[in-house]
Amino acid sequence: MKNTIYKIKKTVCGWGTVLLLLFIFNFISCSENDCSLGGRPSVRFSFMNSKTHAIVNLFDSLTVTALDTDSILLNRGKGINHITLPLSYVNEETTFVLHYSRFLRDTIWVKHENYPHFISMDCGISMFYTLKEVQYTTYLLDSITLVNPDINDNEKDNYHIYYTPDN
Repeated sequence: MKNTIYKIKKTVCGWGTVLLLLFIFNFISCSENDCSLGGRPSVRFSFMNSKTHAIVNLFDSLTVTALDTDSILLNRGKGINHITLPLSYVNEETTFVLHYSRFLRDTIWVKHENYPHFISMDCGISMFYTLKEVQYTTYLLDSITLVNPDINDNEKDNYHIYYTPDN
């Protein structure tokens, strides 16, 4: 009889420990956040036909870099109709270089206000932006217009870049 009671206690305690560990593991895994950069608010440029104002797929190859860095933000994009690029967290101006070919490129200077946005204790803050001004060169692009100055997600166009299509 004592042997049977001992086996029952041992089994109950063993299952209790397993259940407790499962509960703790589940609680820890539920509190983890996805802090990836995939949700980082960024500026979105759509490519437009300057004559028809329709969105167009452009470029045999487009590379975009950040000025004065070795950061490649887009590498040889083909047949694209928009680009989504990160803005600076610390500066209130971000400069992009659009490389159409080895020697042909345009530069875009975007002035913006940065607004820290708290996400969670695990992920810290993200940055929201208000676009203020844009300047650009016009070697291949015709013009850029501001469509939406607020950047708090990646779902809306912020700028339209107009190009004259080849005839």
